[in-house]
Amino acid sequence: MASGLPRQCAMLLGLIVLLMAALWTEALLPPEDEEENVLHIGGIFPVAGEGGWQGGQACMPAARLALEDVNREKNLLRGYRLHLHSNDSECEPGLGASVMYNLLYFPPYKLMLLAGCSTVCTTVAEAAKMWNLVVLCYGASSPALSDRNRFPTLFRTHPSATVHNPTRIKLLQKFGWSRVAILQQAEEVFISTVEDLEARCKEAGIEIVTRQSFLSDPTDAVKNLRRQDARIVVGLFYVVAARRVLCELYHQKLYGQSYVWFFIGWYEDDWFEINLEKEGITCTKEQMRMAAEGHLTTEALMWNQNNDTTISGMTAEDFRKRLNKLLKDDGYDIDNDRYPEGYQEAPLAYDAVWSVALAFNRTMERLSKLGNSLKNFTYENKEIADEIYAAVNSTQFLGVSPQGHVAFSSQGDRIALTQIEQVIDGKYVKLGYYDTQSDNLTWRNVERWIGGKVPQDRTIIRNVLRTVSLPLFISMAALSVIGIIIAIGLIVFSVYNRHRRVIYSSHPSANTIMLVGIIICFLAVLCIGVDGRFVTPWQFLIVCQARAWTMSVGFTLAFGAMFSKVWRVHRLSTKAKADQGKVSLVHEDGTILHGLLFPLVCPASLTYSRFLLKEEKIQAIKQKLAERDALKGTGTSRCRQSQPKQSFIIADYPTGEGTSDSAIGGGISICTKSSRASASDVEFSETYL
Repeated sequence: MASGLPRQCAMLLGLIVLLMAALWTEALLPPEDEEENVLHIGGIFPVAGEGGWQGGQACMPAARLALEDVNREKNLLRGYRLHLHSNDSECEPGLGASVMYNLLYFPPYKLMLLAGCSTVCTTVAEAAKMWNLVVLCYGASSPALSDRNRFPTLFRTHPSATVHNPTRIKLLQKFGWSRVAILQQAEEVFISTVEDLEARCKEAGIEIVTRQSFLSDPTDAVKNLRRQDARIVVGLFYVVAARRVLCELYHQKLYGQSYVWFFIGWYEDDWFEINLEKEGITCTKEQMRMAAEGHLTTEALMWNQNNDTTISGMTAEDFRKRLNKLLKDDGYDIDNDRYPEGYQEAPLAYDAVWSVALAFNRTMERLSKLGNSLKNFTYENKEIADEIYAAVNSTQFLGVSPQGHVAFSSQGDRIALTQIEQVIDGKYVKLGYYDTQSDNLTWRNVERWIGGKVPQDRTIIRNVLRTVSLPLFISMAALSVIGIIIAIGLIVFSVYNRHRRVIYSSHPSANTIMLVGIIICFLAVLCIGVDGRFVTPWQFLIVCQARAWTMSVGFTLAFGAMFSKVWRVHRLSTKAKADQGKVSLVHEDGTILHGLLFPLVCPASLTYSRFLLKEEKIQAIKQKLAERDALKGTGTSRCRQSQPKQSFIIADYPTGEGTSDSAIGGGISICTKSSRASASDVEFSETYL
């Protein structure tokens, strides 16, 4: 009993599984009486997920509206109705491939596939040709999908992302920007878009200063933009990555009056304020609004701007009202402008279903003439697949999406008008439209720039002539001229009175050199004050050389002369020598002075001879005083006892005006009975001097 119970449970569980499988298979297959009148298509919608584009949130309801309208149209698909089998791909290529596999390998046969999200469409469209299936993408903008060799059975109602590039080039030219940086997410849709943008920039003569890419974390890429001094930046990434980029550029301070960012226009209007905590964004709503202020967007126009009645019998506004009501029923807060992702692309999904219905209608007409039917389609039937392809390729009708009639180019791309918007005070404002086919830019002149002017595309380097204040230059030049005049006057005075003992005993040659150096320094003041207002550029080079030489030469002469005098006094005051050394000292003095006077013509030899003459006179005075002292007797002895054997003094000879304290020499002191020389001594001395 105990062992039989598990077997019974296992059998019961197996029966339940088989029953559920049978019920599920039965649910998938329509009733036999309806199967003959149903045309089946597969739908892959990105609804959930955390990355990429979840546009299926609004595109799937729009497709359901289109199915209702198509099946209600009596003159379309006579005797048949269209049925959509859909599932969620989460904008993940792997999951999208799994959804496609389930659609293909579970009956009934699907005549065509609808897909959204570029990454999923790339996978689906590349594989669908193996089953002879036409794929119609309502939400794929990757330029790579335009490759007919790679995607031979692909059509799309969503314009290619390259449709934005001519608009971006037009805006760069309009605002005078010739230097731009690119920041991209490492996805094929953005890589191929950037390649096209680079080629167009090269043709327009616009410099790409740097191209940065990232997988999920844009921190390093944004920092590199700052290092490259990027001011105008084109950003290409999905909305989840866009929020990370916006927060990082706020932290790096790459926003405000000096920067302009181009973002993709198919984000929702409040994309920079939502899901911040959910995605771990480290910026507040206020910071995100600050960083987003002023950025530009370009997007293919998704909604028909005219009030014309479309093929469905509705205007674009009628469709909007119906879609909004359906989204409200699904729980979206449409009244407060809280739209689901993919709302802008909803008209494209609606028109995609109509494109399928019209293509099937035309295919049925052609096949009926050939004695064939869509019901005979299998994944190996290339004849019917080619008829479906030809019918889609020739489809043209007025839909709720813009740019007149829905039509496809030779690459299967939708031809569309581009809309330009700017964030002003936290809201998107339409600036204009650009028609790439006619090169016509419709501009409203409502743009607003932070700081009140168009930002520059680089750090502007302006050559500005920085001049010295003219009143300051005149005043300093006047003082310099006065100083030069005074110095020249002192030189003239020194030369004119060079025979006076007070003058030539004060080292006049060194004084003259010092004054000449001062004059040159005053001339340097004039050279330094001269700027580009007074001389030509080539003359200014001479002035620059004169500045350096006059200041250095003038300072050398002035300081060198002063230092020579100080050094001479130092030597004479710290080292006493015998009479034999006096002549040597004077000779050394003359050598130093001769070296200082080398740049100038100076009477060095005359000065030296005067010192020698003075020594001879002192010796004569010494001899006469000795003879007189021998006659006087005691007075002389006292003097000799009080006087050192040798002395080194200043003022060693009397003059007519008194004892000179300016001359520097070596010898013996004149000793008298009084503290000063007597009248007879003075007379005696003057006789020999």
